[in-house]
Amino acid sequence: MLITEDNKKILKKFIKLASELGNALSYDQLTGFLYGIAITPEILPPSEWIPLIFAGKTPEFPSMDQGRETCDGLIQIQKTFNTAFRAGSLVFPFDIFSSRAETFDAILEWTFGFDLALSLRPDIWEPEESSSLPPGMIHDVLSSLMVVEGLLAPEIRNVVFDRLPQEIMKEAVTETDSAPGDTPDRQLAVLLFTLPMAIDQLQKYAGFLDAMRTKGLGEIGEAGAPGEKATAPATMGRLIRGRFPRSHR
Repeated sequence: MLITEDNKKILKKFIKLASELGNALSYDQLTGFLYGIAITPEILPPSEWIPLIFAGKTPEFPSMDQGRETCDGLIQIQKTFNTAFRAGSLVFPFDIFSSRAETFDAILEWTFGFDLALSLRPDIWEPEESSSLPPGMIHDVLSSLMVVEGLLAPEIRNVVFDRLPQEIMKEAVTETDSAPGDTPDRQLAVLLFTLPMAIDQLQKYAGFLDAMRTKGLGEIGEAGAPGEKATAPATMGRLIRGRFPRSHR
């Protein structure tokens, strides 16, 4: 288990340092945030991302020693995420298919924190088609971001599903599940269904950038690039890419 019970206590204790109730990320938002920090292929100093946990305000500690101890605990947990990513063992922390209805709120909160972390480096997570990256990879990255954004922003979700092929809808929802008037619920179901794939694509992209910086694009070759076969996230992305910029929270 990536996050132990002791880790949970540390994270929840850190959140309680907020000066006002509700002025900090929730536990699930924080774990998604740490996940996003871990896969960002650039070193993000704690002084940059810790204040975001508290809406941009650095918390006040009762003493310098307690502040150092608490921050050190958080940073050690973040290093655990980083190590897992490097080892290829950092995985999406929810089982979409066995999750109960009450778990979906936690998934959405996790996604919010994850997106917040990616917004720290939009130049990395929004690659230009003119870059030296394989075209298929750029397409999958931007498409996967649309899945994340669609879960968080209803206006993006609506644009996606105005033209979404019914074949993709049927992958997530059976005919007996669908009924007139429940389109928003079905939209959310499809996006939840594709979220693990989108997160996996983003991690592959981050790993590719790491390898490219250490070995060079020529040595990696096309072996490191994902295939051109369209995935559900990729199909969604084609429908709305360019219509909405990513929100920066």
